[in-house]
Amino acid sequence: MLTTDPQYDGRYIGHWLSPNHFVFGAGRVPENAGNATPDTAMGGLSTNYSLPVRQSAENQIIGYVPADMAGEELVFAATNMVGAGGKALEFSQDAALSGVPPLPGGDSDDLKLLHLDGSSSVGLSYTNPAGQPNTAIKGGKHAPGATSYYINTYLLFECNTPRNP
Repeated sequence: MLTTDPQYDGRYIGHWLSPNHFVFGAGRVPENAGNATPDTAMGGLSTNYSLPVRQSAENQIIGYVPADMAGEELVFAATNMVGAGGKALEFSQDAALSGVPPLPGGDSDDLKLLHLDGSSSVGLSYTNPAGQPNTAIKGGKHAPGATSYYINTYLLFECNTPRNP
């Protein structure tokens, strides 16, 4: 059953191809709304930075901060690694000090800093600048049959090779 009750609303990130931009929002991903509908999106994200498990277990975050260059924006991902402690609340406080803006339509302490599912759902794979693949984290829910379900939705970022200083 579909509902418009705000208690069922989450947080989302939407990506439009033309013009190329991201939107971080509170509520539901816009559907069937013409140009307001993103080309790709992920919903069900969270801004509950103080959730206890986020202070003690691995977690993944996606955020937004305006870039210094006019017309540019910076979307970033952060992954808390094994053994480092969650520290999600501390990370969100540092993000606010670094210029991550408030989330439009969110609660008063919400930032454009969204948590994906955490703990056994966390996974991080990347290719280093030399082209070598690496899987740094693979939580238990990424293996089919390991639990009652497995993760099948991923965020993929394709980045330019870092510039030399």
